[in-house]
Amino acid sequence: MPVINSAMTGRVKIERVSATTAKWNQAIGAYEGGVPQLLYLGRANIDRIARPTRREFVSDAADNQMTQLMLPFDGNEAEPAPADLRWQSNDMVTILATDSEGNDMILGERLFVRGWFGATEDWAYVLHCGFNAKQDGA
Repeated sequence: MPVINSAMTGRVKIERVSATTAKWNQAIGAYEGGVPQLLYLGRANIDRIARPTRREFVSDAADNQMTQLMLPFDGNEAEPAPADLRWQSNDMVTILATDSEGNDMILGERLFVRGWFGATEDWAYVLHCGFNAKQDGA
């Protein structure tokens, strides 16, 4: 898989705040104040996915924009790494690096896992993520 892994030119970290270390904030619809657990740190392929919409407002278009992440099974640098990765909705993704010029505007961006898609490939996790202003504190 060296060719496939070499195409993963981004770096991300994925964290989860559990209900046992945080308190539910009804006003924003999310947990606050918890200690995040590092699930994944390492290479990723980051692709924006066009989601056609007929909505006329920029904010609606942004809410419907999705990002697909491909993470190699053997690339987790988290210490300690979870023995078994089971992605959950609202796990937080932070984009740490990209290898292509012009994509600097996504550095530091925070996204939230919306779905974990299985596939026949035995070399990568495929996650679909989106932005949520309430969760991001905006």
